[in-house]
Amino acid sequence: MIYVNAQGNVMRHGGQGSPFTPSPKSLPPGNNGARTARRSTAIRQTFLSAGGRRREPVGAARLRSDAMGFPCAPGHRFHETQNLLRAYGQTGNSFTDTPDTPGPALRGFLRVVTRFPARGARLLRELDDLLAVGLFSPEIADEVDLMPRVRPTEGRSVEESLSLVRDHVRAALRNPERWAGSGPEERWEWGEFFPEVFQLLGAYFHQDFSYEYASHREAVEDYLAGSTREELGRTFTELSEVLAVAGSDEELDQAARALGMEVSPPKGETLRQWLNGVASLIHRHAQG
Repeated sequence: MIYVNAQGNVMRHGGQGSPFTPSPKSLPPGNNGARTARRSTAIRQTFLSAGGRRREPVGAARLRSDAMGFPCAPGHRFHETQNLLRAYGQTGNSFTDTPDTPGPALRGFLRVVTRFPARGARLLRELDDLLAVGLFSPEIADEVDLMPRVRPTEGRSVEESLSLVRDHVRAALRNPERWAGSGPEERWEWGEFFPEVFQLLGAYFHQDFSYEYASHREAVEDYLAGSTREELGRTFTELSEVLAVAGSDEELDQAARALGMEVSPPKGETLRQWLNGVASLIHRHAQG
């Protein structure tokens, strides 16, 4: 199964290493009017789940696009909003934010959007769009169908909960000092913080690794062949940061698993030794 992440990477995942539970990708229904007519007002209090995130190791043919300019096909008009709501799925599927304090899911997402301000700006545009059009509008029926299910706080509607989220995101982007510089705290945040390493480890060293590659080196070479120098440069920078943030071997093992790695390092090497070697190889290729 394929999904396109916030950086435009086409990715796949088939096991438990993903920060989001994998499930088959929903196909957009063909009759908006009939489906909308059958909806009750209760749908306004929740979001219908499209399942999890998967990634496809397409090697040299890896596809990328500018997420900020992605076409508004079903599931992409509110792409960043879907990412936000999946974060709530990791913490009980409920909006727990108050006007003064963001809840655990939103705190994690604020750490992400202050690291990548363009994602925060896009999220604000999407929330403005979503709230202006209205969750019950036939115009966005397919997009609402693809959104993860999140329960509003008692006494608030989904629209009110999302408006509160928008206020917190806007405040964080105006004053990022509170969140900037913070590393990942929850498992799901690792893939959001380090998307290029997530692509490398999750798309090439997944549970089906042994069926696709004869060795770790072959998988790395496939990754190198399908990546531009710019992409390799970002991967080297991110991988160096991961190695620095995960100070102990136990922390590094947990980080690698959160980033989608589902195989052991080559025999005779520790995970840190192997990743340092991969980083050096990537750096050489990035330099040309």
